[in-house]
Amino acid sequence: MKNAPYLLILLLAVAACAPTRPSQPVVTDESEYYVANSVERPGLSQLGQKRLLPDPHGGLGTTNDLTLKVTDIRLTSQYTVLFLTFGEHNQATASYQSRSSNIISFNRDARLVAGKDANSLKTFKFIKAEGIVLSPDSQPVDPDEEVKFRLYFERLDRGTEDFSLFECEDTQTTTCWNVRGMHITNPADSTARPAQK
Repeated sequence: MKNAPYLLILLLAVAACAPTRPSQPVVTDESEYYVANSVERPGLSQLGQKRLLPDPHGGLGTTNDLTLKVTDIRLTSQYTVLFLTFGEHNQATASYQSRSSNIISFNRDARLVAGKDANSLKTFKFIKAEGIVLSPDSQPVDPDEEVKFRLYFERLDRGTEDFSLFECEDTQTTTCWNVRGMHITNPADSTARPAQK
């Protein structure tokens, strides 16, 4: 009995050291969502699950600017819509970035480009933007700020699933936002007939 208070204190200390972090990552960006894990969806292994768009791990496609991330791609009846975030969302690269403010805008001459080779390239024109100004205007962005915006382009032709964003050529003073390797499920029209030979 004499050791009971010490045992109680020891048990309380051990309980206080138990991890209290959530088992799932906390979603801080409302445009990011995740597939339920195997605990929430019995019968599916973690490897057997397909990740849903938007991809919360590094964005969609490969960009020339580490501070830009594509978080979602959507097709409407009229548009191909890209959801993007600009900012130092990648903590590994944030320490290498300049801690000064950035000035951003989007070039209205940008386009989506699709095709397997130079002979089959098809372009889709930029229509409008929400959440970002268009060149020649610009907006300042503080080092700890994120800017979420949407870009609207002509709708991809049915059957076009792989494409890239080409804003412009980089210069010594400007980094253009060019993103390659984007993909969206966009099957060809099921009522279309195969081409006649």
